Amino acid sequence: MKYCISSSKENISKLPKGIEEVLLARPLRLSKLKELVLEKGVRKIYCSKSCISRTPLKSRKFLEEQGVIFEMESFRGKPLSTSMEKILEFNELRKDGLSYRKIAEKLGISKSTAHYLNHYSQRKKLKNKGRILSA
Repeated sequence: MKYCISSSKENISKLPKGIEEVLLARPLRLSKLKELVLEKGVRKIYCSKSCISRTPLKSRKFLEEQGVIFEMESFRGKPLSTSMEKILEFNELRKDGLSYRKIAEKLGISKSTAHYLNHYSQRKKLKNKGRILSA
């Protein structure tokens, strides 16, 4: 699964170690890229065409030196900003038969986000420690 990083203000230290793929919504500072590559072990970074063009040359050079694949991916819509923990918790609550409204109240998200998470979890394979949680 790709982890989405939507801004340079996001706390990268909270991401789990050993993630291999990251989706960038906006270009990151070189210091944040170093943290991603050197500490988290990221090997592939995807972003939009505009994000690639706005990424500084120094950052692109660093990624090239580290052997990180930096490629363009066309995607539509806003990146998912809900944490993986909430998505996994949503799946468990949904399996228990709770309604979207009750799940939204428990997780502190809107009801429409709960609906979206249901569609998102059905569309993507969610993995946790190598185990597929939903297909």
